[in-house]
Amino acid sequence: TATPGVGKYVNADSLVSCRVSDTDIAKVQQYYRGQFKWMPFNTTPDQWEESGVQPVKYDPYNRKNGGDGDEAVLEFVTDQWEEALTPCVDAIAALDKDDNAYVEKLMQPYVLNEGRGSLFDGTYLAMQLLHWYNFMGSPLVKGLLVAAEGMVEQTSGWGLP
Repeated sequence: TATPGVGKYVNADSLVSCRVSDTDIAKVQQYYRGQFKWMPFNTTPDQWEESGVQPVKYDPYNRKNGGDGDEAVLEFVTDQWEEALTPCVDAIAALDKDDNAYVEKLMQPYVLNEGRGSLFDGTYLAMQLLHWYNFMGSPLVKGLLVAAEGMVEQTSGWGLP
């Protein structure tokens, strides 16, 4: 997966995760030049300097001029990552054929430890809002940080805003 340490925040057993190497991700990223400009997919990085190949504006969301959505990008990425995606596709196909395994996967909790002590915990957001209002001098929260003493330190990311 492109998100390092995803298992730190969510239950990795609750999803099918495709493991694409950083090198393979970088290969595709070098084609994107920002602002909907892509290097032509039928070229290679070696050709770009040798032949002066320039990026092409490709807006996948513009369908009014016969655009085909994300199809060209998806085809290119799938082609580049086929080897890395094959185990992932095989795992999804296996789940599709085995109802018990599929239900077991669906029944897995998505967030670890019911989200306690993580960014998914509502306490984190509440404490950040409390800090922000206190930082801004709001009379609505005057004295609440003192009342929440002890709870603050137990909340993920509890530093000042």
